Amino acid sequence: MKKNKKKSNEKLYLFGAVLLLIVIFIYGMFLLTKNDNDILLDNTKTIVYTSYENKDLEKSVPAINVKKVSEELNNNISQLVTPYLNKENNKVYYKYQVNGNILSLIVIVEDFAVEGTLDVKFEAYNIDLVKLKVLSNDEVLKMFGLDINYIDKVLNDKFKLFYEEGIKSNSIDRNISYEEYLRMHNISSFRDNIYLYINNSKLNVYLDYDFWADKEAGSFLASIGYVFEVE
Repeated sequence: MKKNKKKSNEKLYLFGAVLLLIVIFIYGMFLLTKNDNDILLDNTKTIVYTSYENKDLEKSVPAINVKKVSEELNNNISQLVTPYLNKENNKVYYKYQVNGNILSLIVIVEDFAVEGTLDVKFEAYNIDLVKLKVLSNDEVLKMFGLDINYIDKVLNDKFKLFYEEGIKSNSIDRNISYEEYLRMHNISSFRDNIYLYINNSKLNVYLDYDFWADKEAGSFLASIGYVFEVE
């Protein structure tokens, strides 16, 4: 009797596994068909393509090729990058990934217009390719089972570490408190000016702040691409 029950369970597991594979295949075919017929604004181009490039000036500007969202988002990107396209002392570049049904794009402007300082600007979008809509930060965080309170804590811990290391290396005056250190970077909250990017199914957070206020922390963050990986 136990053997029959075991065989029955094995058949159920096998049936369930086959059913799951069929569902995944059907969903994959659905997304593929949707990409061909419903998602791309221009079927002759990829989902994100380079709309402008100047290798000599280190400029590379993306265009999003997705129906319902492209016009507004590409206009936003254009407004961000246009002032920097003909200048030598800056870089404009981007990266993107499709994770499941989410297209994630980050545009980065590094401006070295004034000697010795660095101003970094970002524009980021996470687009649901099934619903053809741009996700809010809260919606993206919810996908990872997180909320803004957790992000606030992660970034605060990172900056506190920069502060403590700066005190140890004497690059930060010991008389400067952590609160004053944050004010130096014009940070009143880690809940604001954050940009989310999904990289290999992991959440990355970019923070818009004054990199020049702390040369040591700024140089380190520049070396890792200004990104905090959230675990």
